[in-house]
Amino acid sequence: MRSAPWMLIAISFATLLVVAIALALATDEWILLPAALAVHFLGTVVVVAVTGKALTQQTKPDPATEARIDEEGVRDSRAQDPEEPKPVI
Repeated sequence: MRSAPWMLIAISFATLLVVAIALALATDEWILLPAALAVHFLGTVVVVAVTGKALTQQTKPDPATEARIDEEGVRDSRAQDPEEPKPVI
């Protein structure tokens, strides 16, 4: 399984931006409120996009693991069983 450091980097960067803008607002610079909202929105979009991308990635075992699984006779749950009728849509 491949690690995904880009996900940690993206979420950390978005969090850092939101915290930085919140600190800027703490200085009573209310002119920064639209910027704070925009950065918060952008950070939320980045986190949701990165999470969505990570959730849709399918992992595949390495060839040695696949060979071992085949030797053990584990049935692939994603493969179509020829004896099972296909669903009618």
